[in-house]
Amino acid sequence: IAMLYETKIKNQKIKFLSKRKLSSHVYHLFVVKTKNRSKLINFLEKNNVFTGIHYPTPVHQQKGYKKKLKKIGKLKNTENASKEIISIPIYPELSIKAVNKVITLLNKY
Repeated sequence: IAMLYETKIKNQKIKFLSKRKLSSHVYHLFVVKTKNRSKLINFLEKNNVFTGIHYPTPVHQQKGYKKKLKKIGKLKNTENASKEIISIPIYPELSIKAVNKVITLLNKY
């Protein structure tokens, strides 16, 4: 499913997260970035595709970690990414028909 997403989603408004070289990924989530996340979420939900935001608050801003993490300045890249990330459907039982629907909608967006 991840390979289909990576090869067939061509919309420039949808950005893929970078992967480390010489590593593999288990894709328990498929996270993409977009500048207007809420607009994309609404568009997909109107078409019965449901998404997630699995990390809405960066760790360094979470109450439980405030005193435990040593932070120097702001983590702008992390803070910006937390506002743009969205998880699109990926799980073993997801049909190819459903995957193609997600791809078509993302390309149309």
